[in-house]
Parts: sequence; structure tokens; C-alpha cells
Amino acid sequence: MRIVMVISQFYPIVAGAEKQALLLSKTLKARGHRIRVVTGWWLRGTARHEVIEQIPVVRNFSVWGISGPRWARPLAAFVYMVTLFSYLLRHRKDYDIIHVHQALYPAFVAVLVSKLVNKPIVVKVGCSGEWGDVKAMTEGRIPLGPWMFRLIRHCDRIVATNRAMRKELENVGFLPERITHIPNGVVPENRKHDHAQESPNVTTLVYVGRLGEQKGVEVLFDAIKRPHRKNVRLSILGDGPERSSLKKKSQQLGLQDQVAFCGHVSDVWPHLVRADIFVLPSRSEGMSNALLEAMSAGLPCIVTHIPGNSDLVHGDTDTPAPPQGGFKIGRHGITVGVDDPEALAAAIDALEEDVRLRERLGRGAEQAIGARYAVDSIADQYIDLYASLYPHRRLSVSTSEQ
Repeated sequence: MRIVMVISQFYPIVAGAEKQALLLSKTLKARGHRIRVVTGWWLRGTARHEVIEQIPVVRNFSVWGISGPRWARPLAAFVYMVTLFSYLLRHRKDYDIIHVHQALYPAFVAVLVSKLVNKPIVVKVGCSGEWGDVKAMTEGRIPLGPWMFRLIRHCDRIVATNRAMRKELENVGFLPERITHIPNGVVPENRKHDHAQESPNVTTLVYVGRLGEQKGVEVLFDAIKRPHRKNVRLSILGDGPERSSLKKKSQQLGLQDQVAFCGHVSDVWPHLVRADIFVLPSRSEGMSNALLEAMSAGLPCIVTHIPGNSDLVHGDTDTPAPPQGGFKIGRHGITVGVDDPEALAAAIDALEEDVRLRERLGRGAEQAIGARYAVDSIADQYIDLYASLYPHRRLSVSTSEQ
């Protein structure tokens, strides 16, 4: 099967969608399928054509919108849409299926081309909730978004990564039979780990992710400060637009000696195995790569009770949200309310004081990853989905044909 992966931006610009697109592409390629990533040429100095981890990448011209002035970005987006349309149309004989990552404006272009050239198209939603794809398109945060979204509704299949996302899609007009639930995947870690506290007097927390308003990292600072505890250390792995303001807040709260800003880290494993607890205080997610990685490392996790997070921690059960100031212990971690530093502090206390609880949640998280979220299993689900849309093509390719 020849699959073109469409994503608005790609490496070296890296966030959750980019990581998942590359991981799925590599896994499908290992099964013998021909994969090509088609993205925008947003940064000067990056190549128009290159191979990233054995995956061919094509960047279509976009006036380098991200590195240019803010006023030029709508123009850059328009140019990218035109060049993406041209590429997909000109190369229509080179692919069997279009797979779009994120239901944003590139999905509009890809769905339009798919109807013109009669090729199946799969659109994967990147995020749900207030910061999600549906809100961005239907509420006009993207110019002409509501108009473009009407065509996106006619894709052959739309992939929801969490259960609440399915309801969100139905509410904006997607036919239930066109919605498929496939979670994000991760490579299960086989490396040894031991999360026993290095010192009984110090608890090490770790956060991994983008530093933006969506992630709620400042709430974690308030939890550490409430009450102020010198025995807690926090490592922040990641970068983003809120880094300077978060640094300033940590200093204002007197936490500069307890909070370490590590920046972008290519391999988070050494930080995860040195940590006692993983914390993700985000306000909106699709299905967090960082949480999947922390669970794979056998870390006890504290996360906000939002779609995606609660699916992972409570095992796809409809667990009610925890009360204000409180928390709920699930099979694979703990959930707290959004923007609730008191609950976050209480959950940290509970894990600090109960070694057996930490060990039980860590084991449960690691087992859940192996059973349900290993990328090989996720790739199988996508192959089945492609097969249902393109039944006369032989999808099972032997390694000798790679």
C-alpha cells in the first residue's frame, strides 16, 4: 500500500502530532508499505526533500511563514494550501490513500483532492476540547475554518484518539459510521527501570511537554507551593512560548531552586527513570505522547481528568470527575480536576506517603501500554482501516518486498 502522510508541519518542528506521524510511518514502512510525508516548507535552511529515519519527506513552499512576521502567516498558510493541492493532484498516481494528521486546513485541501482523484482519505484529529481541532475550525479561529470544515466532514474516515472526541465529532455533523476510534501508540520500553526514591527526603516530579497555556504547568507550581515544601524537585522537559513567563513565576514563588527547566530533550528515558512521579496538568489533550512514554517507563502518573488522560488512567471507563480539591485513583494512575492546585498537591502527597500505591500504579501503567497502546497494535488497526477503504489492494506485504 502506498500512503501519503499529510501534516502541516514536521521535523525539525516537533510536537505530539509530528511524533505520532513519524512513529506510525516507521512502523508501517517496517511492514512493507510505502510511506511519504508531505508537509510545509516553513523554516529557511531546511531541505525541500530529505529522508528522516528512513521516511521520505517533501516540503511544499509556504513563504517560510513560521520564521517570518506574524502578519505574513495567513499568506503563508494560503500559499501552502495551494502548493499542497498542486502536489497531491500532480502525484495522484503515486499513492493509494491519503492520511492527514490533524483536522485543520490541510485536511480541507486533502479531502478536496481526494474527491477529485477518487482516492480514499483518512483524517486523524490531533486534539479535543478547548484547544482541539474541532473548536479551532468551527469557531473561526482559523480564517474560513467553518466553511472548510463542512468539506472535511465528507472524508472517508475520521480518527478519534479518545472516546470523548467521538461525541465531539458527532455533535458537529460527522456520521457515526465514519468515525473510528484508534488511540495513539508508543514503543514499549524494554530497558530496565527502578523508580525507588533515591532519597527518602526528596520527591522528584517530572513534566514532559510543550510549554504553552494549554498544558497548565503554572498550576503545578501552585501545587508545589501549597504548602511550600522544600523536599520536592521538579524537572520540566520541553520548550514553548510560555517558558519565560513560567520561569518568572517559579522565581516569584521562590521555587527557583526546586524547578529545573531542561529545555527540549531528545531522549526523555534517563529523566523518567530518575523520577518518582510523572505529572501532566494539561487543560486539553488528544492522547498525550508524554503520558504514554511515562506509563511505558512504569511511572506512577498524576494527570488532569480530561479526555485522553482519563481514558489512559481509568482504562476507558466513564469515571466521574474528582471533586474540587480531591483526586481519583484509577487502575493506571491518578486524576485531578483541571486548574485545581489543591487536588494536585493532595495527589502528590498521597503518592509520597504510599510506596505500595506508587508501585501498583506504575506496574499497571506499564502493563496497559503493552496490552493496548503498543505501536505495533496501533499500526494493525490502521492497516485494517486502510483495507476497509481500499479492499482490492493487498495490504499484507512480506519483509522481502520492502
